Amino acid sequence: MFRSLGANIWDYEIPIRFGGIPLWHRMTVIRLINGGLLVHSPTRLDVASQEEFQKLGQIVATANRLLALALGALPWSSVA
Repeated sequence: MFRSLGANIWDYEIPIRFGGIPLWHRMTVIRLINGGLLVHSPTRLDVASQEEFQKLGQIVATANRLLALALGALPWSSVA
């Protein structure tokens, strides 16, 4: 599900519709020096994503763009 882009960095893309227009939303996950995970532009939190994160480590920070918040990233605030 998550695609490795190199050492300690992954991405995940999901299709979305915004205003009736089909788009892609990409989330990036970075393992920090302390072992925690930074999640940039989180996608919707689902069971599959949760299972992937359990394999990678604990989320310690999120960085949300305004669009990501509008598309359902608010549940992430209780995960980090």
